[in-house]
Amino acid sequence: QNYDYNYESWAKHCRRITGQARAMALSDARGVERLADHYRVPKEWIESLVEIACATHDTGILTVEWQASAWLWQEQKDARSREAGFTVPVRHHVPIAHTWFQSEVDRHLKRQYRFPPHATQGAFALCDALATYLIKSGGEAWGRLAARCAVTAIARHHGARTRECTIFHLPPGSMKIVAEAIPTGWTGIELAEC
Repeated sequence: QNYDYNYESWAKHCRRITGQARAMALSDARGVERLADHYRVPKEWIESLVEIACATHDTGILTVEWQASAWLWQEQKDARSREAGFTVPVRHHVPIAHTWFQSEVDRHLKRQYRFPPHATQGAFALCDALATYLIKSGGEAWGRLAARCAVTAIARHHGARTRECTIFHLPPGSMKIVAEAIPTGWTGIELAEC
């Protein structure tokens, strides 16, 4: 399978994915209504849950382990490209979601750069904080149910059979980065580590 990625910061990625969720809202309207009716909650709660899940789905990418792998790839990719005569922009050292990957050019190097898993790590990091946040806004029953739904979606956003969470560490400032990704804001977030 051939695919290319462009360099994208974590913050920009979160805004882009949240924007895509909003753009799809009209086509999802009937599903939102049915879920709201089924769970007897306002449809705005369902819409908010979708935005939160979309905004935070790549929280596991913030881990020290994933960022180290991503920056190693990115810096070496940029150096190879400069050596080949291409103009490559200076990149600020911020959390990144996607590295620059050109399938035709870089495929042979892919095995040399193993990125650690991130989906279950992000779900684990968010689990308690998400439940607390949703309980405050919608009560105990809704908060726990909605958190389980969002955490399951986050944990399995790269594969339905994902089931393992490896040890991970979050760098200082991760809570602020995640809180700023939430469209409605999220104060007092506490992320867990494993």
